[in-house]
Amino acid sequence: MTQSSVALLAGSPWLNVMGAPYSAKGNNSADDAPAWQKALAALQAKPGELLAPLGNYALKSSGLTMYGGSTIRGVGQTATILNGQSLPINASTLTLDPGSQYASVERLSIIAPSGLGTQASALMLPYAESPQGANVANIVRDVTLQGGYQNMVVWGTDCLFENVYAGSGAVFAAILSHGANWWIRCKINAPNAAVPVPYGFLQGTAGYPGTCENRFLLCDFSGNYTHSVAVDDPTNQADMLFVGCIMSSDILISGAAIVTFLGCKFGTTITNNSSARIVIGSGCYALSPTTVAGNVEIASDVVNIKAAGG
Repeated sequence: MTQSSVALLAGSPWLNVMGAPYSAKGNNSADDAPAWQKALAALQAKPGELLAPLGNYALKSSGLTMYGGSTIRGVGQTATILNGQSLPINASTLTLDPGSQYASVERLSIIAPSGLGTQASALMLPYAESPQGANVANIVRDVTLQGGYQNMVVWGTDCLFENVYAGSGAVFAAILSHGANWWIRCKINAPNAAVPVPYGFLQGTAGYPGTCENRFLLCDFSGNYTHSVAVDDPTNQADMLFVGCIMSSDILISGAAIVTFLGCKFGTTITNNSSARIVIGSGCYALSPTTVAGNVEIASDVVNIKAAGG
């Protein structure tokens, strides 16, 4: 009996994707998609933890689908690599099932398909028919995302993204969000982009009524972007709070309810084309003078930012 089988029968919460009966190779040559999906299917039946040891796991025949209640855990962002470069151009390397709740992806890198179709992404948290059935309370921690039209697409609610490094190789946006989530110490960076990538973080149309609140703590939106952050929710429900964040490129607000900045550093301009309430709170400063149009409130200690006409 294999170690993985014994672990399941004994109620132990983990499997090893390199162990039998899965036997992934992690050599960046063999197609490891069947081995990975077989292990993830076992965890769908009996939720637990899937250990991914050191390896570059080439996914060639299909992307992966993960289910709620389980964890994928690598051994480090440079050591465990889910490599979807050979997948079809509109595939996602790893997709959380639309009904996933309390799933966790930790300590690995995920590479998107290299074909750059407009749906291509490294990680996908897809849309579900209702917020009750959507991706809820999932965790992505210590993960690097690379490539794709966007590195990640997020429809989830109440998910936690912590120490996520995104932006490398994305064509349209590092992160495309339609949800309401928590973002802690994430770095959105396009360090080697030959031309500006349109968006670092783009908040689009609300996925569900009243569920477009996003909270960012100590996040760094750097690199060669046209807009470090853009809020473009035509339903005007987006409620965005940034605390202690750095934005190197323009901030664009074209559809929101309220956008608040506290203790943030701005590299260039803040463009407001909406009726949203904009709050530039205490401790914020811009590297060069900028004005903000519209319904804006600016704290007295803010440096180099003033209201248009003020």
